[in-house]
Amino acid sequence: MIVTLTNTSRRLRVITLVHDRYCEVCGRCSCTVAPGRTPRRLAAAITLPAGSTSDPLDQAVLDLPDVARAIRAGELRADPRPSPAPGNT
Repeated sequence: MIVTLTNTSRRLRVITLVHDRYCEVCGRCSCTVAPGRTPRRLAAAITLPAGSTSDPLDQAVLDLPDVARAIRAGELRADPRPSPAPGNT
């Protein structure tokens, strides 16, 4: 299942795709690895201007506490859809 998020508020919203909550649940990592002596994993984020809709996301985004809270408050709307069949993108 995939989901699109719509920012129904009048403010910019940034959603951090926390690795432990998003990447591990959906089975692929969306993080960026920062170079250095000890490489670090940097969580991906989605920026939604007021009134905009996201690209399709894995339903794991609904498990993020900030997203769940914003949906309950009416600041985000989630529109679930079935995942496209392999080869039908």
